[in-house]
Amino acid sequence: FSILFQDNSIKENNSVASSDASDDSFSEDQGELSAGVMSASSLDSVVSINDSGWSVDRFGMVCFGIELINNDSSHGVMSPAFSIVGRSSDGSILFSEEQALMYLQPGETIHYGSFAGGGSAVPATVEFKPIYPSLYDLVSDTSANNAVFQIDNVSVFSAHDETKFTGEVFLDHGEYPDQSITGVLVTVILRDESGEIVYGNSIDAEKPTESAATTFELSCFDVPDYASYELYACVW
Repeated sequence: FSILFQDNSIKENNSVASSDASDDSFSEDQGELSAGVMSASSLDSVVSINDSGWSVDRFGMVCFGIELINNDSSHGVMSPAFSIVGRSSDGSILFSEEQALMYLQPGETIHYGSFAGGGSAVPATVEFKPIYPSLYDLVSDTSANNAVFQIDNVSVFSAHDETKFTGEVFLDHGEYPDQSITGVLVTVILRDESGEIVYGNSIDAEKPTESAATTFELSCFDVPDYASYELYACVW
């Protein structure tokens, strides 16, 4: 589930928010996969990056936001990961990192924001690429079981160099997968006037239920100028 905020108005966007429960052992389904039902080329297409963007703060750190998609509606993906490579203007590599997340439910799109680079040099370009899962990372399930969240009562406070996003998250419907350890991951994505991502940040929160919300406070420092922000929640 996501909420889009622009010019102090609130719009609900239900295009993304799901989670899936499944057995993470080497199941009969995974045996079928290894027998050739899913080829190496199809594994390459399971996880993709639909959108990403970044900016550099005053300390030289890359602040990024990313949208990661599970294109398979019948399998969850454990520990979905992506690489982050920063290059100078001459193409030399300034930093190369990998980031693994908790779980991608079948057919789910999730958002994540964090920091990269050591701050010693400002990159000219930053490239994000999905790291393709193995057969052992796949969990048989369907998107019908996905947990869907609702974000309400959002407020934004700014003082000095800190911008704080607060609110609460409900479990709208669905079931938590066995791979959900902490509960939920709440992510804020900032976009400029052209709609490009310029910043992202995430925080984990306790598991909400359909009857009891969990609250969150997401503090962001030294954020760039932005025209709109979006808040997302996914299992974690």
